[in-house]
Amino acid sequence: NFDYVTSYYGMFSSMPNLKEIVMEKFDLSRVRSIEEMFANCTSLESISFIDCDLSAVETMAKMCLGCTKLKTLKFVRCKLSIACDYWYMLSKCPSIESITVPLEIYRLIVQETPELESTSVTWHSA
Repeated sequence: NFDYVTSYYGMFSSMPNLKEIVMEKFDLSRVRSIEEMFANCTSLESISFIDCDLSAVETMAKMCLGCTKLKTLKFVRCKLSIACDYWYMLSKCPSIESITVPLEIYRLIVQETPELESTSVTWHSA
């Protein structure tokens, strides 16, 4: 039972065989942190949050730090907060090609992960 979990800090971090994760219809309305949730998952290529309530999340800092093969990150029909900390969310993710989020969230992610400014990452409206 995850009803009272408020932090997913490092939940899947350093799982070298994880290639794709899809979190669909997860009620994360009590969760405050998903910091480093997927950090150093070196084989991870795709992360999708679909129809998830992430409105209470205060930090996604370093969520994908060191996911060197990550190509796509999607937040589709999710509740997200612009007050969230997106600091270095996609740092050391040289393979990132596509991010699907609302535009104001995309701008925050790029602002908080300066190395993204020099990549050819494509933004898609969520």
